[in-house]
Amino acid sequence: MTPDAELSKRVEKEQKAHPDWMPYFLSQHDDYITLKSRICTHIATNAAGSPEGIATIEVGVDALKVAEYLEPVLKRELGGWPIGLK
Repeated sequence: MTPDAELSKRVEKEQKAHPDWMPYFLSQHDDYITLKSRICTHIATNAAGSPEGIATIEVGVDALKVAEYLEPVLKRELGGWPIGLK
């Protein structure tokens, strides 16, 4: 589960050193470096397709379609969105 104790401790330390930085930049730093590394390696090696483990635009579009489908269902079942709002 993110953030784990180690990440929370590191983010807290970095927040003290850089109070003007947004906390989510610090908590997502390692994932962002992994993302950039995979994409750059993919491009540098002239690999075909999309980088492994990286969502494509098509995946993003499909995720939005699912969200659009679920929105009215959730509103109906939960009594509004956010929960309780009409």
